[in-house]
Amino acid sequence: RFERLRYADGQPLAHDIVWLPADLARPLLDVDLTHTALYDELQRCCGIRPVAGTEHIGTDMPSVAERALLRMPAKHPVFRITRRSVDADGQPIEWRETAVRGDRYTFVAQWSPDGAYEAELRPTP
Repeated sequence: RFERLRYADGQPLAHDIVWLPADLARPLLDVDLTHTALYDELQRCCGIRPVAGTEHIGTDMPSVAERALLRMPAKHPVFRITRRSVDADGQPIEWRETAVRGDRYTFVAQWSPDGAYEAELRPTP
């Protein structure tokens, strides 16, 4: 289990909790993830990388602890993201729960007549 607080311009924006199978990710216990990407270190140290997955994004009210971590005022929602990812063999390698400040991000979806659909969270200007 890894837990981290993500910042932008010195402000907390997201709180991640990530579960990885111990038998696969044990080498990460000695890695400083402060200035690197989890997936890059997972590849470098463990030889695995997520190649597919499913994300669910909704809104929720943060817990008191999350509100304190994210330095959020009361009554402001978060985007609640859950992610399950798998490796190239289809084996589950990650479960992630993230709370993203709803007052600093916008959910954007783009679609076209050919059926393409893309969605992402973008910083609010």
